Amino acid sequence: MRKEHPKYVVWLSAYYEFRESTFESIRKEGTIVVGWFFDDDFCFDEQSKWWIPYLDYCVTNTLEAVPKYRELGAKVIQAIPDTGMPVNRDWSNIEEKYEISFVGLRDAYREQYIDELKKRKIPVHLSGKGWERRVPYEEMVDIFKTSKISLNFSEARYGNKRQIKGRVFQVCLAGGFMLTEYAPGIENYFEIGKEIVCFKNADEMIDKIL
Repeated sequence: MRKEHPKYVVWLSAYYEFRESTFESIRKEGTIVVGWFFDDDFCFDEQSKWWIPYLDYCVTNTLEAVPKYRELGAKVIQAIPDTGMPVNRDWSNIEEKYEISFVGLRDAYREQYIDELKKRKIPVHLSGKGWERRVPYEEMVDIFKTSKISLNFSEARYGNKRQIKGRVFQVCLAGGFMLTEYAPGIENYFEIGKEIVCFKNADEMIDKIL
């Protein structure tokens, strides 16, 4: 750190990778430390807020957290979720391999929606941990590009909340069609019904698929 002397250090928070004293030492060298938090929908009170004294700037994924940061004296920036890379697509030659697809971790919440599709014998291609198989990034993007409908479920990992997932942006950047469970604030980024389509329960999801 002393040799390179960077102007900024960006910490993509996930676990307790660094001690608070580490950030204090970095800042004493004149480097600006930025903490980037991806799950403030449910992590702010238990995790994110405790790092504020050791950071120069905080980046949050949710608008609701912005005033909370400011109340604690933080310099905060709100940014859209992690989006991946835009993909060049030849719109004159569209290949569709899958009717409906979902890429993501398997959990009980998502299974409820998938089971509703299976009950109605609606085919869905499933990829990700716990499903048929995990896929590398390049294949995931190909699935987004070649699916008539890509599904997204917006439940946060904890707290029974809905959050805007990076998956929504990834599918759209890949040129895919996004059918997503509604999350508060998503209308700030997309024109619903034109750029993406939303549902609020399983019946509405199936109705919009059919």
